[in-house]
Amino acid sequence: MIWLTWRQHRTQFLSGVAVLAALAVIAYLTRSQMTGFSKDNGLNACLASHGDCSTISHDFEDRFTSLLNSARFLNVLPLLVGFFWGAPLIARELEQNTHRLVWNQTSGRARWLGVKLVVMAAATALVAGIMSLLMSWWFEPFQKAIALGRVTPDAFDLVGIAPIGYALFAVALGAAAGTVLGRSLPAMGITLVGFAAVRFAVAGQRVHFMPTLKATWPVGQTAAKGGDKSWVVSSGYVDQQGHRYSLSAADRLCRHNAADYQGTLKCLSDHGLRRISEYHSDSQFWSLQAIETGIFVGLAIAFFAFTVYWVMRRFG
Repeated sequence: MIWLTWRQHRTQFLSGVAVLAALAVIAYLTRSQMTGFSKDNGLNACLASHGDCSTISHDFEDRFTSLLNSARFLNVLPLLVGFFWGAPLIARELEQNTHRLVWNQTSGRARWLGVKLVVMAAATALVAGIMSLLMSWWFEPFQKAIALGRVTPDAFDLVGIAPIGYALFAVALGAAAGTVLGRSLPAMGITLVGFAAVRFAVAGQRVHFMPTLKATWPVGQTAAKGGDKSWVVSSGYVDQQGHRYSLSAADRLCRHNAADYQGTLKCLSDHGLRRISEYHSDSQFWSLQAIETGIFVGLAIAFFAFTVYWVMRRFG
């Protein structure tokens, strides 16, 4: 059955390998540009000496921000796995009526379905895991040059164990949709809508997975986010009684000093306001990853279980 599964889906598997190879080449070339810039412009030496590297860091950020923004498009890769690996997994068998031939052999429905799902889930986890390791390596220059934390949204979705959860969920959703609908193209549509809805919903709640940390500091001083590589989720002002003011509310409070920066700072201080930020520290990265991955792996297990139930019930 494993050999049969390979023969049936080798095109999808080889396509996944090709995509990983192309991604590896692009990551190597672009990372080489970043590391070369850091070396030639003295950023590495500056960071090693713990000096003030803000100017060189800004130069690095200005030059490579477009690369960082482009990396966000890799969030579609788990969806594509669901499209081309998950949705046709059972649907293509039902469309072509080849499932009846397989079930008349000694393998039976349970073994046929079990091998398909296990092999596909293992291949999905392997591909997503390799992609995550590759992206973790690619993000290193950003972490050093501009203190980009893994916990920030720019990196969180592409590194760690979360991409494995996303990909498994996409495949399981596609397989379940294909099993119920019996057609690959409608199953792809369901996969697109369902995957996007769940991903956006979970990402919107990520900030609440763990308590945020807080930092306060006097107005006019350097921001105290609780260290580099943190993910600031809100910022504003707080008075001595603990009442919060948004940035816009504080601006309205001292609007009459808007043309005078020092006057504005004095006005804010006279009202007893201090700057405050709430953030997730990079030290919380693995805990947040475990929670989010658990959600998607749990959903994947549920959809795989539903696929087994539907096949056994519909064709029982």
